[in-house]
Amino acid sequence: MIECQKQRSYAIMTYVKRRFSLNESVNDFKTEKGISSRIKTNVIHPIISITIWLHLACLVLIRWQNSNEIHCICWLMTWAYASILTLILKLNPQLYGLLNIRDHLNTLCLLTMFYAIKHLHSYYLKFRMVINIEYYLVLMIFCFLIVLMYFSISEARNYAYKVRNLSPEMNASLCSQFMFLWIKPLIFKGFRSTLTMNNIFELPDFLKTEKIIEICNISSNSIFMSLCFSSWKELLVQFIFAMIWTFVYSIVPPYFLEKVLQYIQNYSDINEGTQAIGYLYVFFLFVGTVIPDLCFQQASYIGQQLSVKYRAVIIDRIYQTTMFLNGDEKNKGMITDLMDSDAQKVSSLTRNFFYIYCYPIQIFISLYYLYALLDASIIISLFIFFIMCPFILLIVQTFKIIHEDLMAATDKRVGLLGELLQTVRIVKLYVMEDYFRIKITDARDDELKKLNNYMIKRTGVRTLWTILTFLMMLLSFFWHTKILGNTLTSSVAFTAFILFKNLRHILDEFPSILVSIIQARVSISRIKKFLREFENYRENFKSNHENSYIIGFGNATLQWSNNDGYMADGLNIFTWINLNVRFPYGKLSLIYGPTGCGKTGLLKALLGEIKCIDGHVFSPKLGEVAYAAQTVWLQNGTIGENILFGLEYDVERFSKVLQLCALENEVLKFGDKEIGENGNALSNGQRQRIALARAIYSQHEVLILDDFLSAVDLHITKYVYEQCLTSDLMENRTRILVTHNKDLCRGAAMTVFMKDGKIEKIDEIDSLTNELLKHETLEDETLEDKTLEDETLEDEMLENDFINSKNNNKLIKEEKKAEGMVKFKVYKTYILTSGLLIWILIAVIFVAARYMQTVQDFWIKKWADAYEIHDSTYKASKLVEDLNFIAGNFILTQTPFYSPNNSTLNYHPIFYQLDNIDYYLWVYTFAGLATILLATCRTYCIFHGSLTASKELHNILLNKILSTTIRFYDTTPIGRIINRFSKDLEIIDQILCLNVMNFIYSCMSSAAFVIFAAIGIEIEFKFLIACILIATLYIIIGILYIYASRDLKRLESVSRSPIYTAFEDTIAGISTIRAFGAEERLRKIMWSLIDDNNRPSILNWACNQWLHTHASLAGGLFGLAIGTIIIYDLSPKTSSGLAGLILAYTVSFSRNVIDIITAYTVMEMNMNAVERVHEYLMLEEEQKINENPSPSPEEWLTNGDIQVINLEVGYSPNDPPVLKGISFYVRPREKIGIIGRTDS
Repeated sequence: MIECQKQRSYAIMTYVKRRFSLNESVNDFKTEKGISSRIKTNVIHPIISITIWLHLACLVLIRWQNSNEIHCICWLMTWAYASILTLILKLNPQLYGLLNIRDHLNTLCLLTMFYAIKHLHSYYLKFRMVINIEYYLVLMIFCFLIVLMYFSISEARNYAYKVRNLSPEMNASLCSQFMFLWIKPLIFKGFRSTLTMNNIFELPDFLKTEKIIEICNISSNSIFMSLCFSSWKELLVQFIFAMIWTFVYSIVPPYFLEKVLQYIQNYSDINEGTQAIGYLYVFFLFVGTVIPDLCFQQASYIGQQLSVKYRAVIIDRIYQTTMFLNGDEKNKGMITDLMDSDAQKVSSLTRNFFYIYCYPIQIFISLYYLYALLDASIIISLFIFFIMCPFILLIVQTFKIIHEDLMAATDKRVGLLGELLQTVRIVKLYVMEDYFRIKITDARDDELKKLNNYMIKRTGVRTLWTILTFLMMLLSFFWHTKILGNTLTSSVAFTAFILFKNLRHILDEFPSILVSIIQARVSISRIKKFLREFENYRENFKSNHENSYIIGFGNATLQWSNNDGYMADGLNIFTWINLNVRFPYGKLSLIYGPTGCGKTGLLKALLGEIKCIDGHVFSPKLGEVAYAAQTVWLQNGTIGENILFGLEYDVERFSKVLQLCALENEVLKFGDKEIGENGNALSNGQRQRIALARAIYSQHEVLILDDFLSAVDLHITKYVYEQCLTSDLMENRTRILVTHNKDLCRGAAMTVFMKDGKIEKIDEIDSLTNELLKHETLEDETLEDKTLEDETLEDEMLENDFINSKNNNKLIKEEKKAEGMVKFKVYKTYILTSGLLIWILIAVIFVAARYMQTVQDFWIKKWADAYEIHDSTYKASKLVEDLNFIAGNFILTQTPFYSPNNSTLNYHPIFYQLDNIDYYLWVYTFAGLATILLATCRTYCIFHGSLTASKELHNILLNKILSTTIRFYDTTPIGRIINRFSKDLEIIDQILCLNVMNFIYSCMSSAAFVIFAAIGIEIEFKFLIACILIATLYIIIGILYIYASRDLKRLESVSRSPIYTAFEDTIAGISTIRAFGAEERLRKIMWSLIDDNNRPSILNWACNQWLHTHASLAGGLFGLAIGTIIIYDLSPKTSSGLAGLILAYTVSFSRNVIDIITAYTVMEMNMNAVERVHEYLMLEEEQKINENPSPSPEEWLTNGDIQVINLEVGYSPNDPPVLKGISFYVRPREKIGIIGRTDS
């Protein structure tokens, strides 16, 4: 909410620009209103403000008579200040954002509201609501302040948002921000149609990565603390909301629940005319449940905003550091995990960071309240609680070690997968699928073994905390009744019940929070290690000489290891000794020698890629070098985009470069087509020529070309060498060319011959002239340039084709996004891969565990009722009879007489004495232990089923990836595939099972509440109406949320893949990127990708907060209705025990219903991971080789002839054939060569 007040002047400027420079725009959310309506809204706000100030002025004048002069002067000065601010705002709106006027006005209004409440309360106590003019004034001020909360100040800002689809959050009123009403247009749009990246709100400016980077700067020594320090304002606001939630939630509901139960207990002794007090208690119980929930949502949303910020900063820092890695000093699997998993874990901790300091306070308040309620009985519980604290440190350390091992296993698996995807064509050519399948499967089995150990430990921790809370409650009741001899009345029992339930909720959440903290700590340490290891490495890439005109080596000794690490103790070490050479500036130099002599390493040393251990390396200024690597790196884009490489499109220069690099034919024949990931759709020769064109098109004065013609046809090699390297575009540009062919030395000013890492000979051009004439071995002059002459067309044709063909040659297909509900086949796939029997067992255990939990809670009611004396007859529904039959004699010890002709159960009055306490304690103990045992079995079965499904889905997915066609890899970026194997599988491994468990548990808890509420209310019709109304409201809220949230989650998943692809792309071409100085440009592209991923993420969380806010209000209203019905139908026969159980359930009912909607939505959203994996299970497979072929004849392969008749093949069934009517015959022992131009 703090940042939402900042960009005001920008919005007004946007409004002016768009008002006078753009035509009317159609808005996706709401039709723009006229200027008159905006003027009305602008007028309403100051009118209401002035009305408030007039009322307050009257109040001050009246109070002047009863107070001193200073009091009145202070208030008059305060509101004079507010008036001045309003005048400034209206006279000069441009100063609005600069002076933060709205912040001042909001603060004054808030203070005034508290002032009004204070005086209203004081007059109530003093005069018992005696009506006078001051009361009216205070009430009017309060009402106008409530109205004022619905108005925003800047309507011009609204207009800009409506035109540009910007987020209305920054211009929302206080009420809209507090209730998340600003997200409502998006929710309704999601209900009416499918949400896409084009019709969702833009990110607010303060959440855009570029703005975040300006503010946040992390240090490798203290990542988390530096992030927190950079956002202390947001953390302070979150702290305030969290404290309100903590204290109100911990104190108000238990207090007023106790008051309500005491009122019910003492009803027979008081006058029936005092029911207003009972209603008042119920109302404050409603307020005490709703207000903390609203504050909690604000704290949670601020945490999510910080989570988005921190994740963006961490990814950017990792990406920056990746830019300085050496090609042989990187672990792609580790970097992918750091960028995705580790960054997510650190940011997730931020989202729930306030739990860390709120939960201890809530525990302290609950224990203090229990001490006040149960006296010394709580001491034994405190002893148990504190004796468990040392175990927390042990658990933290154990989980830290387990998680580190798990992340290392995941890094290994993802690294192997990346290796497979990068070399998939070679793998398929040499039929190495089984080799990689075994390696990846073994790595996956090792990961699952560690994950299973992690899940078992996590189940044990959950069981430990459940036992702890149960023992605390059991021993407290035991000490209170058995030892001290006190009575366990319903007001005491159920107030303690709700306090212990709060404690149990906290301790149930504690394992998740503990795991989150441990995961974040491990992730932070991994990120620290990564940043520190390469923190000083960037110094290697700075120029080693101030004079950029000197390029070469001075007595330099270089050393390089091809191990995945530093220069350390690897066996594969190559050394260059005593290198002395200076390349002529502005001329062509050639380095030649046999394969493996160190030519490429010499160039990498010039680029700072290899460490100099002695002497000097005179490198060109980094970022001003055009580099064409031996292993060509191209981006996943079009031919033109790769040649331009971020530069502006110059038609003349672009046409000239295409002509010099012999690329006109490719561009004019196919258009500016996409070339696939790293140019997979092109031949090696085409890829080398595009890399050369990129170097030539650049404006850099130094060109380093590493064997760039090795895969080019001979006549094109001759053409490119003679026409390109000596053209006018190369004038005064330093060119250093590496080749193994000495015959390309014509035109070189210097040649360097290398052998075994040493410079054997350096020749100047004058001494070589005659020798070059004698040993001319280039293509005979008869190979004229006729093959190129017929390929030259006019520049205008080239320009038109380049511009118009971009959308007609799209190779990479956009990632599919499913629409609507997750299909049943996806759920079926997950259930069948888990095992149908395990889910049947889980369902049975869930029902049994919920039943025993219900028995445990119901037994407290019986225990409390045992101290009360009732008449022999009271009304009960048929459901009570069924519950009696199911529960058995140990639930209701009385034997009822039931008449089938009426629904009344007749009980003989029985008075329970204190000697029955053991009986209640033992039954309660049995029910509690049975509940814990069943809950443990339930959790373990779900974890086991989840790991079984994950293992099966991974194996099937891996087999599909290995057996699919090559065309799939041409049209699918590697990032999309890795996204399935990393993030999606992580969700299936660890998160989806918890979502399923939470959904079923929430449904069971809500059902138990409805059952007991129906039992406890005599007039069931009223309860039925309340249930129908609240169910209808919840269904409407849930449906609206589910439609929008589901689409946003899918958009988030789809927008994550380009980030993976960008990382993989950057790592593959890091040397080229550094040489060209493209780091900042690619970094800004990464910012855009992060923003695209954060947009649906933050909007999804806003929708989630909207759901929680409205469902909390609905749940509070339902609880208010239930309490009102109980008070309304109150009679001396009403069971305070059952009423206490109902109201105790009511306090947590809104949370349960919210959990149902949220758990279902989150479960369906995370089912999107299974859905995305299931999509790849349907991939087209290559034709399988017959594993059991028929026996070959004895004479087979004796001759070895090959015959092809009318062969016609294409890349896919949807593409035109590339070979048509091919027929030939190869005789035995005949050697055949195939010649032809590229793409022939």
